[in-house]
Order: sequence, then structure tokens, then C-alpha cells
Amino acid sequence: MFLKTFGSDIAYTIDDNGDKTDVVVSREMAKDMAQMQYISGVAWSVKEANYHPTLFAQGSPLREVLFGLPCGE
Repeated sequence: MFLKTFGSDIAYTIDDNGDKTDVVVSREMAKDMAQMQYISGVAWSVKEANYHPTLFAQGSPLREVLFGLPCGE
């Protein structure tokens, strides 16, 4: 999978005693995501409205998998 992420995307929300804080996807988070399993790379841009990636993070080569089994099995 190749991800397109934006600085305006909400990665997760922190709920601290009823107060919610949205955590947006940072450049550093995008780099970390590229290293996750099944991620071949990530393109990150500041704003989704004007898609001009300022970061391309290379991930790991993906194994060809179909329904959880290597292809050909």
C-alpha cells in the first residue's frame, strides 16, 4: 500500500478528562508510517486542498500476498 497523508489529516484524538485534542499527521509521523508492515511508501503534503507533496518516504518492498498466502500457493 502507498499512503497519501496530509498535515490536515487527523491521526488520532486524545481525550483527557473530557477535553479532546486532535493530533494531525506530521512529517515525522508520515516517515514512521512508511516503515510499518505492508506500507511501500508515503507521500505527505501540508494541505489536502493543494496536493503538492513535500515529503516522499520510502517504505519496505512488499511481498506479493493474496488472501494471506504468498502468490502461487
